[in-house]
Amino acid sequence: MLCLPMQTLIYSNGLTYYGQTTIALTGIVIPHGYGTLYYPNGTFFRGNFVQNRRHGWGHQYDATIQRDYVGEFLDDREEGYAIVTRIGENGEHRVYTGYVSNSRRHGPGKQTETRMDGWTVVFEGTWQNDVLHGWGTHTTTTAAGACYRYEGNFVNGILEGNGYMYDRLTGQRWSVWYAGGSVTQWQ
Repeated sequence: MLCLPMQTLIYSNGLTYYGQTTIALTGIVIPHGYGTLYYPNGTFFRGNFVQNRRHGWGHQYDATIQRDYVGEFLDDREEGYAIVTRIGENGEHRVYTGYVSNSRRHGPGKQTETRMDGWTVVFEGTWQNDVLHGWGTHTTTTAAGACYRYEGNFVNGILEGNGYMYDRLTGQRWSVWYAGGSVTQWQ
């Protein structure tokens, strides 16, 4: 498909596109190649388009939820490796680095949350449909420097069954049993 020179397209719904274009089979000029699509609310996508669909590497910022996505797109979906940054429900700064499928965390990945009180919480492992599922870790570092690491099996985002707990300051390690995300037995 032939890419035309850089153009500005203005749509009736308030969207504006600036970038490479092509002519669709319908005779309409559409985004194709590298460009930027701007939304009236401040949201934008900058990256590659294939026949009017986000495809390949791109950067999308969603102003309504303050979410920044830099990564791969496949046929207009967030799909592949990405870095996703956003503000959490309690004001914490969240950065997810890993794989996504259909705009959800899916596959190996790591999410770091920096809370307003100075604590840092890191979740790492295999994600499935936006939650940890399978063997993974949950590491918490307090503002004072204490660090605890929980390792075990996650089921739908919650620690379940046999696992371990580490205190990084003392070097102690315990075998533990998790039920509903909480430690129920220590050894």
